[in-house]
Amino acid sequence: MNTGDFLRLIAGGILALVSSYIGFMVKNGYKENTKLMKDLVFFCDEFKRELSYQKTSVIDFCNKFKKDKKSKICDLLEDFVSQLESAGQFSKDIDKWNLAHLKIQEKQEILTFFNGLGKTPTNEQISFVEKSGALFKEMQKQGEENEKKKGNMFFKLFVLLGVAIMVIVG
Repeated sequence: MNTGDFLRLIAGGILALVSSYIGFMVKNGYKENTKLMKDLVFFCDEFKRELSYQKTSVIDFCNKFKKDKKSKICDLLEDFVSQLESAGQFSKDIDKWNLAHLKIQEKQEILTFFNGLGKTPTNEQISFVEKSGALFKEMQKQGEENEKKKGNMFFKLFVLLGVAIMVIVG
């Protein structure tokens, strides 16, 4: 085996690794989507419970909820609370959210949810949070299906593409 063959083999291996990594990242995007929806469902359940019993303000509950947690929903809540405290209202440009794995419609639903928090009397707020939780639950189920079907499919496709590239180059 001469040096040129060896370099082609290494280049093919690197391209196969890059292709597999891209497949992994696509699969991970589906997983992140599902996790965010699951966190939103949990947030809605907890917020509804808190509204029913404690009647805590939105800002206090959000601060309590995100305490000692690290996730995308905590980042969203941090942004939400800081805007409420500084400007008195939540206004966010969908394109500036660091949620690249979500569709525009999903981002719009989350934005509508945050825009509606704390703006109505308690009974109406509980109903709003229940409806939003049900919507996020459906989005979570769809995300789980996409993660299983599309995520695995893209991962396998990119791994096979990487192997094909390695065979062609090598």
